[in-house]
This record gives sequence, structure tokens and C-alpha cells, in this order.
Amino acid sequence: MLRGALLLIGLLCVSASAHAVTHEVTLSGFSFTPSSLTIQVGDTVRWRNQGGFHDVVADDTSFSSGAATSAPFTFEVTFNTPGTFGYHCSIHGSPGAGMAGTIIVEGTTPPPEPTPPDINFATSGAWFNPQTSGQGFFVEAFPGASVFTLAWFTWIDQGDHDWFVATGLFEGPTATVDVFRVVGGRFNDPTPVTDSVIGTATFTLIDCTHAEFAFNLIEPMRSGTIALERILPSDDACVVPAVTVAPLSDPP
Repeated sequence: MLRGALLLIGLLCVSASAHAVTHEVTLSGFSFTPSSLTIQVGDTVRWRNQGGFHDVVADDTSFSSGAATSAPFTFEVTFNTPGTFGYHCSIHGSPGAGMAGTIIVEGTTPPPEPTPPDINFATSGAWFNPQTSGQGFFVEAFPGASVFTLAWFTWIDQGDHDWFVATGLFEGPTATVDVFRVVGGRFNDPTPVTDSVIGTATFTLIDCTHAEFAFNLIEPMRSGTIALERILPSDDACVVPAVTVAPLSDPP
């Protein structure tokens, strides 16, 4: 039984992510406050001019707030590599002297986000969300024509089954489809069925066994994103592109 097969999959893919922080440095008089700031990789520093004719310039010129001004301004830089980064006001300071400051970035450079695989024949199959067992998707991908189809079996508010179908084109890891509701069919009856577009959706691969389905329906009026997992393991035709590691660089 389908429900029994779905219940066999009980593991969720859990990921932990650190939250980046924004730190503020104020410019007033002839100083930066604080003049020395220790942050973590991925954090952002926001300079805020509260008075005076100033700018913010990296000692190595890797970033700049632009022309000096006496108007209030804010300027931000996100630091994605560890190291010590000096900066100064070009009007009232110089590297390491006068109106100058230092950003100390601790931690390690985060690994690059993995590149998702392209949709191909290996994407075809059954997908579901383990938290809503008993409903899901049957997917078919046809790479030669870049055509993507799916059947979405779910429930309506009264607890009865509801089925949608969708078709569209795909490029890379994402398929964009129109969603239809088909009505009027009877078992083993040749009477034509009717269908109507009730919304749009995208199916996006994250890796060979995980995907996201984002939908926007007008009948019923529903929208959202469903995290999906494959019912069965993917085959060798699903290939995750190799990750290219860029060399470390200073902030822009």
C-alpha cells in the first residue's frame, strides 16, 4: 500500500545554520566608536555617520563608503574571510593613525553552497514530505524535450482525496509548471474529462534526494512551499556537480 510505503520513510534532513550578526560603528567628532571590533566570519559591519565631514576607506582600498560628506550616512560591509582589516577616514586619518579603526574577523571561511543537480530522468519517481505522510507527488521528467509533469495527490478540507496534475518546462534544477484540476472522469468510461488551470508552481532540486515545491493556487486559494524527499534512493543518473572552491579574498 502507498501509505505503508510512505510510513517506511521516517528520517528528516536537518540542517543547522549560524545566524550572521550586524555590528554598528559610529562616526562622530574625530573617531570611530568602537575603534576596534571583533566579529565572526559572515557578520556585517555597519558604519553610521553621526556628525562631521567623514568617509570610510579600507587601508588596502578594498572597500570605501564613497566621497566624504558631512551628511548622515550608513555604509555596510559583510566580511566572509577571517583576518584583520584596517580602515580610516581619508580626511582625518590614515592607515593606523588618526581617525582609524580595525575589524578583527574570527572563524573560518564557510564552505560554498553545493550546486544542485539538473533535473533529468533520475528525478522521476515518488516524492513526499515525511511530516505529511499519505500525500505526495509522482514526477516524470523528459530531458529530450525539457518537459516536466507531475501528479499531486493530497486532501481537501473535508478529508476527501484531491488530485492535481501539472506540466511545464524545466531548465537546470528548476521546473516551472501550470497546475490543473481534472474533473468529470469515470472509471473505464470514455467520456472526455475537462481540466482548468488553478495555479502555478515550481519544483526545484536541492540534491539528489531533496527538493522544494513552491505553489500558488487560486482554487482553492492556497500558497506555500513543501520540502520533499524521494521515496526511494536516486539512481546513478543523478549527478551533483563538483563544488568549485574560490580562493580567499578580502571584502569588496
